Amino acid sequence: MSDSAPPLVLAHRGYHALWAENSLAALCAAEAVADGFETDVRLSADGALVLAHDPFAPDGSQIAQRTLRELTDAFAPQDGLTTLEALLGAINPSLFAFFELKVAGIEKRVLKAAEAVFGDHLRLGSFSREHLAAIPAERCWLIGRASGDPSPTALPDLTGGASAELSITGLAARANACPLAPAVPERAVWAVRPQMVPGLLAAGVCYFITDDPIGVREVLVRLAGARSSLRT
Repeated sequence: MSDSAPPLVLAHRGYHALWAENSLAALCAAEAVADGFETDVRLSADGALVLAHDPFAPDGSQIAQRTLRELTDAFAPQDGLTTLEALLGAINPSLFAFFELKVAGIEKRVLKAAEAVFGDHLRLGSFSREHLAAIPAERCWLIGRASGDPSPTALPDLTGGASAELSITGLAARANACPLAPAVPERAVWAVRPQMVPGLLAAGVCYFITDDPIGVREVLVRLAGARSSLRT
């Protein structure tokens, strides 16, 4: 993304105001309220790439130890378990897509399948550098989570140096990510609320991953209008 390009709003686990997180319906609904989506990828016991944040099915069993057929039975229809393959066959390819890799060993498969649909509008991310080592740096976001809620201007630099090692404790902490390619001027932040937008813009954040895409977009439009008025 260039310095002059407006920031993008990504629906966190899809637009889940009406549908289950990471469900096919929620991810496809992102088209109506955001510029793209963020979702999580795991691996079933028989090698299916499934979209799920938590490692457990609703019945408490581990996703990694169940086949896709068993997982389909374990998830109720309203829980919305879907596969990467199903998503790629249904989603608008013009959306920006961010896939968080929850397990190792799936990065090349996810990249190959998703890049064929989204092209440059694609990033893969992980809290682990090792999960990203086998794919091009310009497609990667390394994720960190600061303990507490630091000011937007103090977002850590994840690419190296003393601030690269982050605490990933604190469930209320704000996560942020930046590319492994140092020349790529990108920064993404999770769990963005509308009131955080002005500070994050000032900090150079260009991807807003949010559970409130409508509210965040409204603030961005309002601020863009204010800036336009100041220039006239």
